[in-house]
Amino acid sequence: MSVVAAVGLMVFQAAPAEAAPTVVTPTTVAQAPTGRAEGVAPPKVTTKDCTPTDATGEYAVCFDGGLPAVDGASVVEATEAPAEVPEVVPAAAPVVATPVPNPVHLNMPWCDGRIFSGYSRYESCLKYSTPFRAIVVRIPSGQQVGTASWAFEQRIRTYRLDGYVTQSLRVVPVQIDSSVGEITLNFAPKCTGACTAAVPQQWGSFTWTSGDFHPAEMIQSWNWTGRNVDGARDLLNLTQKMSFVSSIAGTVSTEADYDDAMTQVRCDRQYSRTEGCVFHKYTPTFTVDANAYPAGAYFIDAAQMAMGGQGTRSGRDGLPHPLHREADESTQDANRRKICQNASAGFRTSEDTLAATLAQDPTDKVECDEYPFAGTEESGTGINGKKAATGLECDQFHAYAAVRFPGKWSLGLDWDSYADPWPRPGPGPEAPCGRASMPKSQNGGVGRALPVFYGEQRILDGDPFFVDASGNRGAKPGLALPGPELRIHAPGSLQCLGIAQGGTAPGDRASTWACNKNADQQWNPVRVSSGVYEFRNRTTALCLTGGADGVAVTQEACTGAPGQRWQTTANRFATWGPYTAFEVKNTASGKCLGTEFGVMEAGARVLQRDCADTSDQNWF
Repeated sequence: MSVVAAVGLMVFQAAPAEAAPTVVTPTTVAQAPTGRAEGVAPPKVTTKDCTPTDATGEYAVCFDGGLPAVDGASVVEATEAPAEVPEVVPAAAPVVATPVPNPVHLNMPWCDGRIFSGYSRYESCLKYSTPFRAIVVRIPSGQQVGTASWAFEQRIRTYRLDGYVTQSLRVVPVQIDSSVGEITLNFAPKCTGACTAAVPQQWGSFTWTSGDFHPAEMIQSWNWTGRNVDGARDLLNLTQKMSFVSSIAGTVSTEADYDDAMTQVRCDRQYSRTEGCVFHKYTPTFTVDANAYPAGAYFIDAAQMAMGGQGTRSGRDGLPHPLHREADESTQDANRRKICQNASAGFRTSEDTLAATLAQDPTDKVECDEYPFAGTEESGTGINGKKAATGLECDQFHAYAAVRFPGKWSLGLDWDSYADPWPRPGPGPEAPCGRASMPKSQNGGVGRALPVFYGEQRILDGDPFFVDASGNRGAKPGLALPGPELRIHAPGSLQCLGIAQGGTAPGDRASTWACNKNADQQWNPVRVSSGVYEFRNRTTALCLTGGADGVAVTQEACTGAPGQRWQTTANRFATWGPYTAFEVKNTASGKCLGTEFGVMEAGARVLQRDCADTSDQNWF
């Protein structure tokens, strides 16, 4: 059993003989704990010189510090290196987990089984990757007399609606050599800033001798002094000093200061005139309820992909791109006007959205939904920092009912307002924003959930947060016609709709071929009406045209004839990302686009025949 595991396991020791003091449990919304935030400096231990200070000058106790693990590794930074000591590794001794009288270690179930340190908005779990050691040496030879080592675990809690901080320490010896005599750990937790300390409480002796493996605990609380002051906001730094005293070396000890920037606390009375404290370097995540607001979630998820990951923990460039709250209402209104409401923004409601939402709720209406949210500093801005001048630069989507999935929603991209390939592979151009024709019920539902999230996580003006709208991927009909390729939806199929031999002339027949991004495989779906498109080849500007039943489909000059118009219907769940397979039905004949005899190989003739929901008749 590792020493870290031993520290954690002591949570489950026998009940105390007498009651422990009450520790207040906060009422907060859980956020998944994470490791250290990007760019936050690693923990630091600063040790003082290992020099003798006893009367005889014969012995010194040197401090050897372990640190919380960072990404699976221990990080040690000593500003003053202790004197070099010959390394002698003592034989491992078993860890005896003796019950602690009145154990008060803070209750954090997510911390119990962790190996490495973790952090959330209101809780920190500090796991020390290597034990702290006290090394007794003889002066001036540097000969090692003996060592003692301990496993440590600290837990720190802040509170959403209260201005105080609680910290607990649990320590258990791992090895104590008899040659060091009686050895004592001095542990002094500190808070610097606008805080006052309560009287610390301690359970179990912090003094040990060889063969003694009893654990010890300490709890310390601090009160924020800015309570009841509207607008107050302070940063509190939590540090601690540690030192050891060995009876063989008299009163000699060496001291270490420990500091972890991730545990810096921010207390404020700026959110709705309530007071509370958070670990402000932890960035929480706003999770869109995909079950309650499927169309809204689909739109945000699709917009994030189109923008290269704006608002996500890892964008296309591999970096985090959080949004930041914009609390100024006039700025929020200006953002909405630019993206949605000005005449120059060019936003269009979709008749597909209107028909679907009125069918479900006659009192509902269509609104413009924008991402990033108008109430963020990134409104109208992509991950590359590009700011949209107007909403015309945004990808525009429209929500509509999924025909074959009653009560569920799909999302379409208005292709006639966008000409670049989408979704964008690799590091290519990214949209600076997205907007969608969205039912008010779904747009408003997500909009109302956001300020609730702000309150739960005490998100102040300028605070970062991530957005996760991926909860409905693969569970509901997804993005329509992600083109510019039309790919057959079948397991293992890599066949795309193209023109035989790459032909460019009117009358050249359509066929399937391995998807290779050639010009003949690039199509612009041009919306004609609700769910109806013309498919125009991007190179020739000719339209995909249906003929008689069983006759090959060809490309012809676009005339608006019924045979050049195709009804797209969500047909089955796709297995690629958020997409749904669609059947493509000719409006003149009522026949479906597919291949001759359902062949799924390169060079197959593409024609229209009776709709049979076969693999070759499903496209995405």
